[in-house]
Amino acid sequence: MKPNQKYPILIGMLISVVSLCPGCSQDTGIKLNPDTLTSATPGVASAVLSRTHQGWADPSCVSTSCHDSIHTSGYRNADCVNCHGANGAPLRPAGHDDLGCANTGCHANAHPELSFNSPNDCRSCHHYQDPATGTCAYTEEYDVVVIGSGGGGLAAAASLAKEGKRIVLLEKNYKVGGMMATFTRLDYTFEISLHAMDFMGISLVNGLGGENKIQPVKAEPIMYRVVAPDFSLDIPADVDEYRAVLKQQFPEEEQNIDAIFDELGGLSGAGHAGMSAYDVLYQYTQNDQLITVLTMLSGFLGVSPTELSAAFFTMGMLTAYHISGYHYLIGGSQSMSNALAEITEENGGTIKLNTRATKIVIAHNRAVRVETADGGCYDTDYVVSNANAIDTFFEMIGEDHLPADFIEEIEAREIGLSIFAVFLGVDEDYRDLFPEGSHEIMVVANYDFDEHYQAVAECRPEDTALGIANYSAVDPTAAPPGKSAIVITSQLDYDCFDQWNSSYQDYNEYKFELAEIYINRIEKLIPGIADHIEVLEVSTPVTIEHYTLNPRGTIFGFKSYTKDLSLTSLGSPSTPIPNVFMAGAWVMGGGQTPSMLTGVMAASEILSE
Repeated sequence: MKPNQKYPILIGMLISVVSLCPGCSQDTGIKLNPDTLTSATPGVASAVLSRTHQGWADPSCVSTSCHDSIHTSGYRNADCVNCHGANGAPLRPAGHDDLGCANTGCHANAHPELSFNSPNDCRSCHHYQDPATGTCAYTEEYDVVVIGSGGGGLAAAASLAKEGKRIVLLEKNYKVGGMMATFTRLDYTFEISLHAMDFMGISLVNGLGGENKIQPVKAEPIMYRVVAPDFSLDIPADVDEYRAVLKQQFPEEEQNIDAIFDELGGLSGAGHAGMSAYDVLYQYTQNDQLITVLTMLSGFLGVSPTELSAAFFTMGMLTAYHISGYHYLIGGSQSMSNALAEITEENGGTIKLNTRATKIVIAHNRAVRVETADGGCYDTDYVVSNANAIDTFFEMIGEDHLPADFIEEIEAREIGLSIFAVFLGVDEDYRDLFPEGSHEIMVVANYDFDEHYQAVAECRPEDTALGIANYSAVDPTAAPPGKSAIVITSQLDYDCFDQWNSSYQDYNEYKFELAEIYINRIEKLIPGIADHIEVLEVSTPVTIEHYTLNPRGTIFGFKSYTKDLSLTSLGSPSTPIPNVFMAGAWVMGGGQTPSMLTGVMAASEILSE
């Protein structure tokens, strides 16, 4: 039996905002205004429109006369189908050409008042009829089919298109990006996952032709603030100043700090195979407060410093950020995804949204076709899958086409953690409460590294580590002037949300109770924030599972970056099927730069053949 075979159906939306927070009166120290709460998590069966709905077959859902509530304010009409179904839209005949639609004159009068983006918006509602014979409602042919538009898929598509390959990228959602994206509620734009991008990721996109398409902003002079139980420390962007600040905070550790910086230096981590970051640092200092500061960014990799590979710690944290810089992007990580999508299309590539790949057809140990949920067949010479490894291998390819030892290796791997996030649109400018030039505050509850992850597993939000990002401090597009777009990010195990399986109301109450706890925690750093909340949205591992299809809502793929590298990520885009390649977090571990890099690696493999 493959790992995580049972994926529960995601529960979701359509509940009165007045009833969203029955637990708000609990002793959390704050009381949230129910009018600020929004819950746009899709998947509830009752949310799918039927003929009994008064707006049946009316494409104009988001309007002042129908739905103008908070959660819809960030959506366009064509996006509603992701939660509520196609609303009676007629099907297209099998074989009908979907390229152009309203833009070519065929359907020029189709909903002109709604400004639909043809053809992607058209295909979101107007699916193909099942063909009378055969298995394909339509057939197209490409050199390469890319499945999924996360960072890996987009980088692969852009790289291949630039080299003249005929490529199509198939994305199940209504926009590109996967976890490399933003979303909007009212006038606030919220980052889904990016805290900071290193310069390697920026250089990668620039190298593909995106230098005029993205606007990175470096966090300086301060990179981020550490808030520990006994002290608070602003971490400089300059590595030499970072060393000096540590010596000032820990004067008794001056020689040890010099040794750490001189001998580790954020370089390769060579000589530390099989050792954790904590193991290596403990050779220099036994001061857990100092080690806490030095390993603060390990949460970006989803494992405790006691498990984190020393090599990945030095390369992925010290070098990537403290040497090359800690950057955010104007427009968020969505701007990075949009840039790669533009590069793809400018070079002749095709991107199809609202198109979910369901099968990779194998013949004579080679992929020959990708099939989609709407009956499409894409004949191809190569496939790059940015979908999760579990679905790619066990659902789309099938175990019959995979070696037994490979299946055993996949089954032996552990699925990585997800994140729990609280998105706050507040009518107050809080830039003065964040470090100069920075948008990040990192908070730890104690100095027991494993205790933080034990709290994650045991569903104790009071004791998890968390990050507070004020994106409007570095990106003026994130919130209106004088206001702030703030995101609290922590981790809670997927199994914490088992109770939603019994009812949506239980799940919804629980996630907002958790949100209260996290808001109460940051009230100590941002006093009065609860009184200024205009929009509150919550994302759980269940939310992420729906949008990405990643089992357990993981953002890291397999549990990665651990000192036992034999049980981590795939390590290579190659698969047992010679012309099928993987891209994304499942190849090298979580993080947007590693994900994009795997897409470039997969493209290089194809171009070298």
